[in-house]
Order: sequence, then structure tokens, then C-alpha cells
Amino acid sequence: MALDGIVVKNIIKELNTAILNGKVDKIYQPEKDEIIINVYNKGKTYKLLISANSSNPRIHLTSHSKDNPSSPPMFCMLLRKHLSGGVVLNVEQYGLDRIIFIDISSLDELGNMTTKRLVVEIMGKYSNIILIDKESSKIIDSIKRVTSEMSRIREVLPGTIYSLPQQGDKIDPLLINKTEFYDL
Repeated sequence: MALDGIVVKNIIKELNTAILNGKVDKIYQPEKDEIIINVYNKGKTYKLLISANSSNPRIHLTSHSKDNPSSPPMFCMLLRKHLSGGVVLNVEQYGLDRIIFIDISSLDELGNMTTKRLVVEIMGKYSNIILIDKESSKIIDSIKRVTSEMSRIREVLPGTIYSLPQQGDKIDPLLINKTEFYDL
């Protein structure tokens, strides 16, 4: 099944029902481009699988377990540092695109409440999972770093400001009226 904007919209609805206001319990990275976040909410633990795999990018709840490496990768440790113990504040989709924002509020090293945003871009070989500081929009890190040599359009590196991928001339069918829709 193709993971298009309409399918993502329904996934967001399911995630908001299950994990909204839940507590981030554990974070694992069983594959180099895949993370699993355990979220405890309403007396139940949900496993949120997020994959930036170029051949099968996806985001969904799962009941399956995977073996984890003996030592966690750097991105996993970074997510644990910034998100563990945090509360899921918001799960939303950008327009009708395959971009998902998950806002998580947690304590930083100094004990101050901060909000981080996990950006999940489901775009085939360009899929990525990016952690940003919501207030400043600075990228903390990503599961796939994109340098200027890799893309002349958009860098995804720690310390840079997050920008959305190019959208082209797409029109969100949910934001236009019936006449405009038929004219197109």
C-alpha cells in the first residue's frame, strides 16, 4: 500500500488517539534508519515505529519486537537524552504532505522544560527523522545527515535551521472549494 498524504492523515488520527499526552518511556534504534519509541499512555505502552528506510519508510504503532544492538547508536542516545521522560504534546501532519511533526516536552540538563520536535519526512529515498528545538527551529541532529555535496537544495545538519522540503506546485485538496477542485 502506498503511503500517501491521505493514509498519513489517518495514521496521525490514530497516533493522537493512542499516544497524545503519553510519556516517552524507552527509545531504541534496532536498524540504522529506524527507531522505536515506547510511549506509556492510559495504562498501556505503545510502540511507535518510525522508519526512514529508503525502500520502506513508514510510521505506525506496532506490537512486534526487534533485537537491538548491544550498544545504542549515537542518534538513539541523543534521542534518549532529549526525549526520555517527556510528554507527547502534539502529533500533526504538514498540510496533506508526508511530513509529520511530533512535539515532546521534557526537562533539559538544567531542569528547565523544553519542547523538542521530531520531524518525520516520509519521502522515499529522501526520508529522514530529524530532531529540532521547536523554539529556535535549529536542527539538533538527524538519522541521515545531508551535506551540501549530497544536495544543493537543502542541508540537514546539526546547528542549521530546519526548512521544509521543496513542495513544488502541490495544492491541498482539503483547502480549496468544490469549484476550484473541478476547475483543476
